[in-house]
Amino acid sequence: MLLLLFILLQVADGYTTVRGLKLGAKEANPLLAWLFERFEPVLVLLVVKTASIIAVAAVNHDVLTAFVCGVYVPVVINNVRVLRKKA
Repeated sequence: MLLLLFILLQVADGYTTVRGLKLGAKEANPLLAWLFERFEPVLVLLVVKTASIIAVAAVNHDVLTAFVCGVYVPVVINNVRVLRKKA
């Protein structure tokens, strides 16, 4: 169940990030911002999010999965706030 939540959070983060970028928002993660300048952001996000999901699934540890879910909930909330300001 936690893995499903993590996957949904990754999808939500990717979707809200792409929408924000299209509205002129800036990526807060310096590594992703650097990659977005060099490659198509959607492609970067697909690769990064897929790798993250595979890594978390491979580790298969509930405490770690709960922790990373806890990290991504505020990220997605922030993205939604940014989208509301930009809309």
